[in-house]
Amino acid sequence: MASHPPTAASVWLQRVAIMGFVAILPIPGLWAILGSHSEILEPEGRPAAAAPRIPRSLPEWKRYPSQFEAFFNDHLGGRTQLIHWRNRLNRDWFGTSPTDRVQMGRDGWLYLHEPTVFDAPTNLPVSELPNQLTRWASPIREQATALQARRTPFLLVVAPEKQSIHPEFRPRRFQESVPFATVRSTFAQQSQDPSITWVDVVSPLLEAVKSGAEPVYFRTDTHWNSVGGAIACRELIAAMQQQCQQPVAAMLPRSQLVERDDFYPNPDLARMIGRPAPEAFRFLAARPDELPFARATEWDSHPFRLPHLVARRYACGPTTGPRVLLFHDSFGMELLKYLPLHCRELVSVPARLPISEICEAVQPDLVIFEMVERNLLSIPPELPAR
Repeated sequence: MASHPPTAASVWLQRVAIMGFVAILPIPGLWAILGSHSEILEPEGRPAAAAPRIPRSLPEWKRYPSQFEAFFNDHLGGRTQLIHWRNRLNRDWFGTSPTDRVQMGRDGWLYLHEPTVFDAPTNLPVSELPNQLTRWASPIREQATALQARRTPFLLVVAPEKQSIHPEFRPRRFQESVPFATVRSTFAQQSQDPSITWVDVVSPLLEAVKSGAEPVYFRTDTHWNSVGGAIACRELIAAMQQQCQQPVAAMLPRSQLVERDDFYPNPDLARMIGRPAPEAFRFLAARPDELPFARATEWDSHPFRLPHLVARRYACGPTTGPRVLLFHDSFGMELLKYLPLHCRELVSVPARLPISEICEAVQPDLVIFEMVERNLLSIPPELPAR
């Protein structure tokens, strides 16, 4: 069969298609290099790789290719939408988590699976757990001992992971580098010191779950909910009453707290699997009119500032209570609904370890350090040199 020569129109269309393809091809790359970029990658919830600076030395030239590749990959044009489509396919069609950082449990419960020092790339052997926890316990003991010399009590609160309190909804094949019960008990041994007062919040949280009344953690978020936060804060205020020389009022019983149905607007685990939806929960508070956050002011009198660290001062409690310094992570935000109402003054500082310079600047009557237990399986931060 004889072939017909291409017509002028078909040749023209082929050329237009080729030119269009060539024109479109560099757009994602140019977008990555020249476009505006978000500092936080959604839905992964992690910081995006920053653009590397022009190398000025041989070691910097050696690192530059990998740094530029990480920057290019994080900012490739259309990346966010493609990830959303992939996540939706895995989640809705295959019933699997679209990210290794989230494990999908029963009845809509989600659990965080954060890489630890026992996973890649560090890959420490599990036998190193005592040494790993000592790296955290040593600076905490050092700070507590320094405070004891000034007769300042030091309270330590370790917020448990969701799977430690609500194991009943975990997936059958739940991945865990080291059981957090082992982490918690080993860390308690490593940090034993007369200068440290441990505040046990695990036992009352487990007791509340056994009663079967209501969950104490969010289903689709990593944090304790308003009920769990109130239980933990009640234990903390009871410890303050025992340790403080100044009077500390007892926390109101549950029957006297303000309660209402509410929605948690942006659960972190739901966002990480590409299904950002508010979660209904029972809201608790001590005052019906306003929360202490509304009267907090930024505290900027400490001698240095850390990146992304914002300290706040609360002065809405009794005039005869203690002056309290609270070092905390995101779990501490629920505690701040109640603690300022029991202190003459409270300074809250987001930090992964107690910072001696801030202790010296505040001169508190009592110091509280709250941390989530998964931090114990990460590399401790380097504190500012004294």
